[in-house]
Amino acid sequence: MNSPWIFPDKAKFGRVVPKNKIYEHSAASAGLKSLFVQQVDQILWAYKLSPNTLNIPHTSEISEIQVISVKLKGDEVDNSVLKAIDLAIPFPILFEVWGASGEQGHYAACYKRKAENDQSKWVCSHYLHSEIFNSGEALTVNSEVLGLPTAIDMEELYQKLLARLLPIPKRTAESIEEAIQRLEAIQALEKQIAQYRKKVHAEKQFNRKVELNKQLKNLKCEIEKLLA
Repeated sequence: MNSPWIFPDKAKFGRVVPKNKIYEHSAASAGLKSLFVQQVDQILWAYKLSPNTLNIPHTSEISEIQVISVKLKGDEVDNSVLKAIDLAIPFPILFEVWGASGEQGHYAACYKRKAENDQSKWVCSHYLHSEIFNSGEALTVNSEVLGLPTAIDMEELYQKLLARLLPIPKRTAESIEEAIQRLEAIQALEKQIAQYRKKVHAEKQFNRKVELNKQLKNLKCEIEKLLA
């Protein structure tokens, strides 16, 4: 089990973000507000990763990356809650999500980019979630401590941070957006495979069962190609 990543002291921001500000800037529905009340204890703007705090240049796409710490009332957070915070804050965000006990957490992020037809709006991809890690007080001798990856600019840093969250290896020369699209395709195929397995199990006719198994095998081959 890993430990929280180490961020530079110079990047510390440490300001509580009121939930009503998130509601206001994300046009949150009544249902979404209810999820915030049920799941979120506190939202803390923990770090600002910027040219001033990291001494690396910004790019036209990425000027800063914000680290937002979300303390939960339980142990789970809905992706729609994270997306509302993403839509309310006009910068790429890395979420540090902590369970109610404060002893364990994980990182989460989407690939967030400016909309092609409106640079004032942002588009969020599928959310990536890291493995669970222990808090600093609960570290073991086997804990892996990670600092920030080396990068020539803010955009490369963002790509490398997101790559850490991928559950599949990133291919050489593959962009983070392409890797996430490939992951989504794999997950869609996994759902299809689960459905076909149920059909195979329930099917009584031999010929139909053979055909379903053939289709199941084809789906597995598609996944293997995407994982290669």
